[in-house]
Amino acid sequence: MKRLKQLACWGSALALLQTGCARQDTSVARVVDGQLVEGRYITSASYYLYARGIYHEAREEWPEAQAAYQTALDEDPQSPELWTRLGAIACRTSRRNAESAFRSALVNDEAYQPTYLARARCALRHDRPKLALKSVQRALALDPTDLDAALVTAAVHERLDDITGAERWLVAVTTRAPQFARGWLALSAFAKRNGKPLLVARAAAVVAPRRTERRSNTQPAAAAGRLRNVDRALADDDLDAAERAAVAARMTSSALAVRAAAVGRARIANEVGALALAADPSDSNARVAVAVAAALEGNSAALNASLKNLDADPQQLSSLSVRLLADLLARRVGTAAAGRWLDAVAPLPPPKDSVESAIDARLTSWRTQQISELSTPAQVGQP
Repeated sequence: MKRLKQLACWGSALALLQTGCARQDTSVARVVDGQLVEGRYITSASYYLYARGIYHEAREEWPEAQAAYQTALDEDPQSPELWTRLGAIACRTSRRNAESAFRSALVNDEAYQPTYLARARCALRHDRPKLALKSVQRALALDPTDLDAALVTAAVHERLDDITGAERWLVAVTTRAPQFARGWLALSAFAKRNGKPLLVARAAAVVAPRRTERRSNTQPAAAAGRLRNVDRALADDDLDAAERAAVAARMTSSALAVRAAAVGRARIANEVGALALAADPSDSNARVAVAVAAALEGNSAALNASLKNLDADPQQLSSLSVRLLADLLARRVGTAAAGRWLDAVAPLPPPKDSVESAIDARLTSWRTQQISELSTPAQVGQP
């Protein structure tokens, strides 16, 4: 329950406004058009699931995000935010049900500005600029200060071959908000597409120094540093920190689950792996993580169920998953079984990091021990 309340606070900080996690009355406060308005109470479970959806969206794990939002709707079926996010995901992945989700959002709140903006983006993605223009105009009418809506408006005008109108919107955005990096990037791309060298130079004068500064600031940490942050969070058994670090490291949910299992964090491996499997039951890496977590917890029933459903196609497994499965076989069945598995997937690439190296060392030690035992004559007692 404590973790649920913590995640509820995190989810609310992201977008859903409320008066505080400790508040237990039947209403919450939200902001509409800059005004504080009392609204319906939303359960902690819904906030938790919303936070999970946001997490998966940040990693572009659309099935997982969709599953989290869909489950959240069971707790909060009147949420325009949840319906809008489901519509946006549907638009990205299949387009089916996108418009239906947007309509459901507006049935619950016809003045919910993000729905109109999401609908405009969806229409633009599927080459329907006139519908996009109608939707984004409504979004701007509800919130004239929304810079993202202004960028979408510029994109719609360009798609309608109104180059002058698109340029006017982009120049207005960069003039009004010179620190808004995406405005300058959009202006630069537009200028290059439409042969406007003066605008290209103007945008480059702002964009290039910022890119150089960002590159110099991120080089020292790079990938190894981001992975160390993941390992540090796992060592602390801190799921929230591990998930945030995994997003920064561009690590999928199943990869995080496998790494948690590899370093002995069964709780994290099981929770993250179960969520990945809920979204994609064919995810073999997540299945390995859940199986190893079950073994670490001594849960034989869960282990057997995981192994029964495991389709261990080496082509679908990461090198860490391959090693981890060999390690599991060595522990539960014997080193001979682990050896046959490794022979079947050979050649295995060299270890990428200390976690894989540790598993390799353990497997090598066990195989050496097995060879030694087989080559040592049995000791016969003296008469």
